[in-house]
Amino acid sequence: MLVTTRNYDAICLHMRNYLPQQESHIRQETKRFIARVKTVIGDGAPIKSRLDQFIPQIFNFRMLALKWLAKQPDLDIAGLIESTVPTIELLQGKPDLALLAENMMFAVRCNKRVVDAVAGKGAITSEQIAEQFAAAPIVTYEQFLGTLAFSIPDDAAVQLITDWLHTSLYIEFILLSGVLIDEENMTVSPETINELSFLVADAAQEYFAIATQMGILPAKSKTLPLATVHPASVFEVYAQGNIVNVDLGMPPKEVQGHEQGYERPCIVVKAFPSMHLAIVLPCTSKTPSYSHFTIVRLQKGSGGLAMDSFVLCHQVRTISFGRILKVVGNIGAKDLLKIKAVLIDTLDL
Repeated sequence: MLVTTRNYDAICLHMRNYLPQQESHIRQETKRFIARVKTVIGDGAPIKSRLDQFIPQIFNFRMLALKWLAKQPDLDIAGLIESTVPTIELLQGKPDLALLAENMMFAVRCNKRVVDAVAGKGAITSEQIAEQFAAAPIVTYEQFLGTLAFSIPDDAAVQLITDWLHTSLYIEFILLSGVLIDEENMTVSPETINELSFLVADAAQEYFAIATQMGILPAKSKTLPLATVHPASVFEVYAQGNIVNVDLGMPPKEVQGHEQGYERPCIVVKAFPSMHLAIVLPCTSKTPSYSHFTIVRLQKGSGGLAMDSFVLCHQVRTISFGRILKVVGNIGAKDLLKIKAVLIDTLDL
């Protein structure tokens, strides 16, 4: 089970790079998989629903690929993640693909943090990883889910592992897609590029969040419970993850350029009661025209939000308590962890 769920999110991309060395039947499987990926991203239809249907095939090909790669001499499986970086960096120099490439890099960094965390615990070496993959039987997606449900009695835990696997497979698909679009000169609409950018950023945020929930990554702080009536202290009113309505000021004097202004919901990151200050992230209900990885989507109802909203994690603000008009609610653990994933990466913490 450990071998199957271990997520290295660039396996399919590397199989494409190893095409000349593959035996004929493996090469045919690789070519068929690549052709299917190109069909999904190349016909202009929305990707999300089709990608969900494609998940079993991505899983099955990844298992085949891991088995084959593990048998290659002098191949460092754990180093596959880092070896994708130069390829993605080349995409960042292409104007049409720069945003997608930046989000792909965020996904790679999130994946590497998880892999490094596992390695840091002394769980397994690169050589042992290869030995386990080489010795393990190939299981299909359906077999994996069946084994998971049978071996773990906790339905919530099963769902968490399944969701984590799906985020990893999303990343796998989009890393390969971005490179195919560039290197094979595919004609892809700006709408498709933007959807791929959103999907890989959202998947990476959730991948990091679930890894933290499962204890793979450390949870450095806890969210205090929201006090709904007569709060015991200012710590509860301005707890991390709280949604607060904030007066961010009026343009042009108090707000310039792309800064957020007016009264709007903000997410509390940290409060300093002794100084009457809080670090917050502004939200917007307007769907951004670009899908940057620093934007975290919150669904309607999360923490009391009246509509779908987007947390602008690149617009960190320190405000006085005097700007806070009302406490709305709390966004909950997973959404807070997605925000933390972005802040840790963006602020290089």
